[in-house]
This record gives sequence, C-alpha cells and structure tokens, in this order.
Amino acid sequence: LLSPHENDGDLALKSCQVHEDHPARVVVVCEPGLQKQMGALHPAAALYERFVNLEASVSEHATFRDTLRKRGIKVLTVREILRLGLVNNLRCRLDLEDLAMGFLTYQGDAGPGDKTPTSRGKLEENLKEHVSDSYKRLVLENMSADQLIDVILTKPTVTVKPSYRDTGFTASYEFEPLTNLIFTRDQQITTAKGVVMASLRSSQRQHEIKVMRFCFQKLGITVLGQVDPPGYLEGGDFFPAGEDLCFVG
Repeated sequence: LLSPHENDGDLALKSCQVHEDHPARVVVVCEPGLQKQMGALHPAAALYERFVNLEASVSEHATFRDTLRKRGIKVLTVREILRLGLVNNLRCRLDLEDLAMGFLTYQGDAGPGDKTPTSRGKLEENLKEHVSDSYKRLVLENMSADQLIDVILTKPTVTVKPSYRDTGFTASYEFEPLTNLIFTRDQQITTAKGVVMASLRSSQRQHEIKVMRFCFQKLGITVLGQVDPPGYLEGGDFFPAGEDLCFVG
C-alpha cells in the first residue's frame, strides 16, 4: 500500500510529524460501517455529540477521502489495511485471525439444574467444547475477510446455552463496537521521531489501540512506544511544533 517513493526505503524515519501544519503525505482513516451503526443506536453512550444518519456519514466520509486524494495525499482505510495480502499471503490471513481471536468472546451458560446427573455431565462437556478456543478458531478460519474485520470492529460476546433440540444450543449476543475508531487521530501521537501509541481514558475506546497498532505494523511502520495506564494521552491532545517542541493537553 505504501510505494518505495512514499517510504523512501526507511519508513520508520518517514512516519513522523514535525509540525502541526506540515502537509500530510499519508493519512489512515476508518470509514463508517457496522460499528458506527451500533453506536448510532444510542449516540450519547457512544460518545457522539450528535445523532447519526449512517447513510449521510458514509457519503460525507467518502467525500472527505476523495478531497484528500485530489490534493495528492495517500489515503488508506483501516479495512483496506486489514484486507491487505489476504488473497496470496497465508501469514496475513493467520495474523488477522489471531487479532479476531482476541475480539471474539465465547462463554457458556449451562442453565438451571433440572437435568439428571448423567445428562448434566454430558451436556456440560458438550457445552465446554463449543465455547473452547479450538471451536472459536474453526469458526474464524471459515469466515471471509470482511466477516473477520466485522468481528474485530464490533467485539462480540456470544453466550451459549443448551436448547435440548436441533443442534442442542442457543445463543445470545452482546457487542462492544469500536464506535469511535473513525476518529483515527486519537489512538496514537505522531511525533517528530515517529509514532507512539496512546492510552484512551474512555472505556468504550480502549480496544482501538490494538487495531491501529496492528495496522501500523502491517504497513511496516515502527511503533516507538506506548503510553500505559495510569498514564493517559490521546492524539487530539498532542500538537507537534518543531523538532524539540510539542504542546500536550
């Protein structure tokens, strides 16, 4: 996705921002999608200051990307980066599945204790197998690229219960969608020396760091460090103002 001209053979040195008003060469954005739609169900809880019309958001973001490209800026989307190399590079596919493993949670609920001791033991063993990491891995291995990416962007938790008919299971679903990943300035600060991953205070936003770090590493961009709790810092609070000066909120 980055040509030799754009990284000049040393992407670690070029992935920086010395001044706030320097022209951008490469911009990483996250287009609105399923995770934004979930956030639109309750804007205040998703940290949005306004109500959301997803169709309008998708259109406006596409115009934003086109405007940047017309000014000669390389624009990469998170989904585009996550999809990169999946067709002909097994390592890329396995790395994406590994990332999705950490965003998909299975948990079992054996239900009320009205079964006989024999049936309960068999039931609980079967349930245990179907919420195991090995079963989850099989599920992810058979997903398409976009399915895997949607798992990462919505962070589902699947609670599996016995149903006593058909497949023998039923499930309920909860999600912790990355509703604010669209604000891709915040998950890192871009300093005069390179990229440092941030630490977001809002609980809704803490998983965004993993996705953006994965994207940078896939692009070959060196991450110089990370702010860890109890420290907090996000990209919107950081303004570079020269080789040896920055402003921090």
